[in-house]
Amino acid sequence: MPSYHARSKRADNSCMEPIVKDVKILKNGVDMEMYDEEDSNIVVEKVAGDFTCNNCDTPGAHKMSGFAGHSADLNPCPWCRCTSLDINQPAGYTTSSFIPRTDAEVLKQKFYSKNAPLPRQAAILKNHGVQWSALDWIPGWRPSKQTPLDFMHCLFLGAGGQDSVKSRFENVINSI
Repeated sequence: MPSYHARSKRADNSCMEPIVKDVKILKNGVDMEMYDEEDSNIVVEKVAGDFTCNNCDTPGAHKMSGFAGHSADLNPCPWCRCTSLDINQPAGYTTSSFIPRTDAEVLKQKFYSKNAPLPRQAAILKNHGVQWSALDWIPGWRPSKQTPLDFMHCLFLGAGGQDSVKSRFENVINSI
């Protein structure tokens, strides 16, 4: 695959189409042979699954899920309505002031973006922080809920402000 910056969203979606087709089948359940509880007989059971974009790489997860990058000016966060200005202030880490996004509003804008002209797609990405992703075809897909923040960005790069693991670690080290 081309580098992260070189490839287009259209190319990403084309690469994800086979995954989306398989996930749609799996969500409905597939018959699988497996051993019974005593491990003595093979039985056929219906097995179902779902998809979570948990690749432990925030920039990659945002690109796959159709969110703006984490350095976007207006909408860097798939979970709330913070801006880049908010995350540079202590108030940007006060969870009681967060205005959460809903998956319904996110999907609404993503579907608006799907067949829109390129200037409108760019405006939706800038103003709402989303763009169409092939994952949006998965029934029951909840982009915000099923694209978790990776461990490194969440804990070690300071998400959580003064109460983050990083801040507490630095406080302990600096107190010595």
